[in-house]
Amino acid sequence: MADAVRINVMLKVYKHENKNQCSMFSLKEVPIFKTVQEFKSYLVKKHAEEISPAKDISSFDLGYYGTRGRKLTICTEEHLREAYLAESLNYVTFWLKPHTHFEKTSLPKKRETVDEDEVMCLDFKASKNKKKKNDSVEEDKGLFNNYLSRLREHMDQFLAILN
Repeated sequence: MADAVRINVMLKVYKHENKNQCSMFSLKEVPIFKTVQEFKSYLVKKHAEEISPAKDISSFDLGYYGTRGRKLTICTEEHLREAYLAESLNYVTFWLKPHTHFEKTSLPKKRETVDEDEVMCLDFKASKNKKKKNDSVEEDKGLFNNYLSRLREHMDQFLAILN
């Protein structure tokens, strides 16, 4: 791409000894690449010290943080474009995880798009008492109705505050 198109990158490099520990690096004026291989090659050539112990493009996984902080692996050019669109405060945050010699890499799971308005979590605890199937269903209906009534109350209170 043209030299004029550049971004700032926050690179979060995870340690292979402890998967929860990482080092953060701020990389200024990084060119935007069309392919994942070009971007990985750039990191290996220009920022070898930051990404060590990774030595070549096949020795690390590269990804970014999607909605709700999900870690997403960049495997295709489409994923790379999605990562560029995730810019926040003039930075794109990428994560890098070096491979260890015994580690197996698995194929990434298919990503599902979920509308936040469609998601609702209902948390019911399983009953410890052995009951007949019909009794359990009736109890679950009661719990669900109780949950809905509490939800309506909270919603009414919220709407009253807004008005």
